Amino acid sequence: MRDSTPPQIDGTLSGTTGTNGWFVSQVEVSATAADAMSGLAAFEVSVDSGAWTAYAAPLTFSDGGHTVQFRATDNAGNVSEITQGVDVDTIPPAIDLSVNGTSGANGWFVSAVEVSASGSDSGSGLAALEYALDSGAWTAYTSPLTFSDGGHDYRFRAVDAAGNSTETRGTLNVDTTAPVIDLPSSWTLGRTVGYKVQDGGSGLAVVRVVIEDEDERYPKVAWQETVSGATFSGEIAWDGRWKNGTIAPPGEYYAWVKASDRAGNEGMRYGKITVAGASVPPAVAAATSTPTATPTPTEMAAAPMVAAAPTRTPTATSTPGEFAFSSAPPAPQSSAPASNTP
Repeated sequence: MRDSTPPQIDGTLSGTTGTNGWFVSQVEVSATAADAMSGLAAFEVSVDSGAWTAYAAPLTFSDGGHTVQFRATDNAGNVSEITQGVDVDTIPPAIDLSVNGTSGANGWFVSAVEVSASGSDSGSGLAALEYALDSGAWTAYTSPLTFSDGGHDYRFRAVDAAGNSTETRGTLNVDTTAPVIDLPSSWTLGRTVGYKVQDGGSGLAVVRVVIEDEDERYPKVAWQETVSGATFSGEIAWDGRWKNGTIAPPGEYYAWVKASDRAGNEGMRYGKITVAGASVPPAVAAATSTPTATPTPTEMAAAPMVAAAPTRTPTATSTPGEFAFSSAPPAPQSSAPASNTP
């Protein structure tokens, strides 16, 4: 009996599909060959253009682009050959971030901050690099992001051609503005003068009052308050005596109010105290600072920037399953209408 029909080869790919024809898991390739006429003489396989070897068991493929060929020969010498590509990428992209700004105290930046990002993928290749601010939508990343005063949350996401994705996020707190001080420009000795300090960014930390003479002839009088919140009110009541008890002679002296916020910004303002010719009355109270209670807004959290570890996010297109391929020619199409019968 004459046999002119080559053997038939059927194969199956088992793995999780991603996008653009890639698999995002290891892939198992199995195949069978049959010959109904003279019978099968040999069934062989070649991987990535390597040598032909007898096929005995399913093959497993990991990351990379692969080509697998199957060849079947029957006893009449007829040969069938089929080639199947297998592209595997199980590794998500990488994201590199650069954060540039002037660091202050307590995890705050005291300048505008620029955040730049780059993405890379050694497998299927980078398909997209995106960012989102606070709870906003994802937007294509094209240039560095600049952050000004306030608290900010940001996220970056990289997606490769296979559908693997990586996301990283961070937090920035920026305060470039020093506290504002309200203090009279001048007054005479014997008056108790009130002052007010405000900070709308990181919040107040320390208020210091210094009384000195311009030529530094006398030891300064100074006191300090540890404060918090957005506002602080205090008073300056100087008795005209220096730190060592020396009485200030007639003239003009400087009272400085210096305020620091939690980010490390410092503001200062001075007023002039005039000491008239009369001697300083001994009954005047020593210099004090009396805080006045004011409503304190809730402070903004000063958490340092934290970037979460990259995570791989499964995509909706990843579908485990089996996918068939065959060397058999497609069946001829019938001109009859398609049947709805199962």
